[in-house]
Amino acid sequence: MKKLLSTAAVAALLSTAGVAHADNINWSGQTPGIFPGSTISYSGALGHFGYNIATAIGGVGYDQSGSNAGNADTANSDVTNTWTISGNVTKDCSYYGGSSTSHTLDFGTIGVNTQAATSVGSAFNMMSAAVATVNSTTAGCNFNNDVSITKSNGADGMKNAAAGGYDTNNFQANIPYSVAATFTAGAQGAVAAANSQTLTAGTGDGSKVGHYGAWRSNMTMVVNAPVPPKALVAGNYSDTLTVELKAL
Repeated sequence: MKKLLSTAAVAALLSTAGVAHADNINWSGQTPGIFPGSTISYSGALGHFGYNIATAIGGVGYDQSGSNAGNADTANSDVTNTWTISGNVTKDCSYYGGSSTSHTLDFGTIGVNTQAATSVGSAFNMMSAAVATVNSTTAGCNFNNDVSITKSNGADGMKNAAAGGYDTNNFQANIPYSVAATFTAGAQGAVAAANSQTLTAGTGDGSKVGHYGAWRSNMTMVVNAPVPPKALVAGNYSDTLTVELKAL
């Protein structure tokens, strides 16, 4: 059962003007009871009660209102961010040759047949092949690359620059040689396990080039100067051999 305000209670409420209230509300309604059809109202935390006699006849009234700002942006139940992670590796080739990239292979005295009691077809011939081996523990490139072998004198090989005059039917002033470089690599452009490769510039080649994918391994190079078909003119024989590893 609803409890109605008595005349004394209404009078008490009307006498509280200026008393602070915690809630800040607006309310008005028609009062039942002793002043039927009248309206009683309250406004503000520090507001006041008042009443007036309404001409309309009605029951108790009630009203409330409020406001609120919406979201600043569209709400999402899930959000994803992505990062592109990048960097750069510099192209590089390595061929370890000790403390210097310039080297000397000296065969010393190249033996020839100097025996007096020999046939004319054997006199002054080179006695045996001259062979040298070069080992490097680390070689390779980290990108598609070319490995090249180049002789500065071309297919002539080691040449005698001051041979003087000689009979070309029986003598020669050059010593051809071959170079064979062995290492482990794959074919250029192939993504697969590497295998043993031998790049050879023969006695008749001035140069040779091989094409490979990124590789690393040890490298063994064998220089072989076989006995030439003719006798050798006395003098100093030399050539410059270049091995180049070049990333493309």
